[in-house]
Amino acid sequence: MTINPSPPDKNEQSPNAQNNNTTWDKLLESPDILKAIAQIPDLIRENIQAKNNLAKTEIEAQASVVKGTTKWTSILIGILASLVIIGVCWLAYSDKISSDAVSVVLGTVIGSSFTFIMRAFRKE
Repeated sequence: MTINPSPPDKNEQSPNAQNNNTTWDKLLESPDILKAIAQIPDLIRENIQAKNNLAKTEIEAQASVVKGTTKWTSILIGILASLVIIGVCWLAYSDKISSDAVSVVLGTVIGSSFTFIMRAFRKE
């Protein structure tokens, strides 16, 4: 038994390989597949445009919701802070609590309102 030391040249094909077109070769040569392959870049472009349009629509919808939420949240925080401040001032006026307690409550209400607004409407 002898072993052939050099492999056959790549340019040389056996007679059977020249006549054998694989299923993939036949499939890739069909005009329907060539048309489908030619349409791939257009499909990709349309897909990207559709995703961009969807993202814009979602951003616009979120912006309108946030705008409405910001308005009503700010109004409710203002009303709540006003009620607390009026209540504390009335208690101080009727000598139920000292002026030191009024200043602590005012600072707490104002600071917590600012903190809540900053955290609620921070852009991420």
